[in-house]
Amino acid sequence: MPSTPDPVIAEPRDCGQEYDTPRKAQIRTLKACTNLSNAEIFRRAKVPPRTGYRILKTDSSRRDGKFRPGRPPKIDRDTIEKMVKHITGRYSKRILGWEELGQECGIDASSRTIRRAMHSIGYSKCRACQKAYISPENIEKRRIFAEEHGSWQMDRWKQVEFYLFT
Repeated sequence: MPSTPDPVIAEPRDCGQEYDTPRKAQIRTLKACTNLSNAEIFRRAKVPPRTGYRILKTDSSRRDGKFRPGRPPKIDRDTIEKMVKHITGRYSKRILGWEELGQECGIDASSRTIRRAMHSIGYSKCRACQKAYISPENIEKRRIFAEEHGSWQMDRWKQVEFYLFT
C-alpha cells in the first residue's frame, strides 16, 4: 500500500509579507525541514520536476512585495497634504476649482483625479448656502437692543453676537 504524503503546514512569514501559494510553500518547507530527495518532494507536492526546480530556484513567489493590487495612485498622500496646506485658512485659495488648485500646487493631473484624491481625505466642494434674510421683527429687536446699550464701549460691543433666529 503506498504511503500517503505527510501534511505540511507552511511556516508563517514576516508581518506585512504575502504568503506563497500553498504548493510552493509546501515544496520549500519540505526542502528546508526534511531530508527527502528533490524527486520525492516533487512527487508529494504533485508537480513536475521542471516546475519543482523552478520553484526551489526562485526566492519567493512572484507576488512577494505586492501588498496592494492595482495601479499606484497618481497623487500620493504627501501631495494631498501639500494641497490641504495650500488651501487652509485662505478664502482666495479655497474658492479655486480643482484644476486651478492642481496647477498652483504643481500637480499634473486632471480635475477629476484631484477631486478624487481630496475626497479620499474628506474634502469636497459645494455651493455656499444662501443666508436667510433678517426678518423685519429681528431688525426691530436689534435696533431696540442697540438703543438700550448705546453707552457701551467698543470692547463690550465686540463681544456681542447677533444670530439670525432669535
